[in-house]
Amino acid sequence: MLREFSTEFTVQTGTVEALVYPVASIIALSDAKLTSLLSGLVSVEDVVYEIHRLPMVEYDHTYDGAKVVMSGERCTSGFTVNQNGVLTAGHCNGNNGNYYEPAGGAVYPITHVGEHMGTWGDFQWHTTTHAEYDDFYVDNTLLRDVSSVQPVAGIVVGATYCRYGRTTGLQCDTVYKTSTTRYEGWTLIKKLVKMDHDEAEGGDSGGPWFIGSVAAGIHSGETSNKDQWSKAGYVDEALGVLIDTY
Repeated sequence: MLREFSTEFTVQTGTVEALVYPVASIIALSDAKLTSLLSGLVSVEDVVYEIHRLPMVEYDHTYDGAKVVMSGERCTSGFTVNQNGVLTAGHCNGNNGNYYEPAGGAVYPITHVGEHMGTWGDFQWHTTTHAEYDDFYVDNTLLRDVSSVQPVAGIVVGATYCRYGRTTGLQCDTVYKTSTTRYEGWTLIKKLVKMDHDEAEGGDSGGPWFIGSVAAGIHSGETSNKDQWSKAGYVDEALGVLIDTY
């Protein structure tokens, strides 16, 4: 029945104030009718309902899987890291740029800190001017919390992983090879996972690869019509940071 809600307890009166945002199918009902429906679902006494017909929550923070643009090149933000900032692909233009919140949200600067293209994969690290959380997008607005990082040894042929990119959205595929290489210009990028198909497009680079709520990697590109991604377990070796799981 509810899309969003929040609660507040008032000590002086001993009442609970519930601010609620109903789902579309009942949002047109009167406040009195909605309050009656909600009261029938909650056994707690002294609850005062305040009905909202516009979203109460507005995202104004940095999450994984959003659009980032550096020197005109579109990419997707990867996972957040424990020393502030977010990851993307190392081959994205290594300059300062902007982070774009989905659904027409805020636009604010990102600052290039470092990158690695080589032995450990294809990573880049930017800090932002906003609070950063480990949640990642699995569609244009839905967020999922990172619970852990996939160990490198746990990535096996035939396993299924999913990717989110700002161009093609959510895609899932199975592992073809667990350690492959690719030349980016004159740079040999190693230890990339190769998938069975090429489903990503321009603008998806840097986006998160995952299984459930487990962070697996950062999208890199494709070789021989098969997607490739860098293993999340090598971020420490590549950049000296760890992926947040708080």
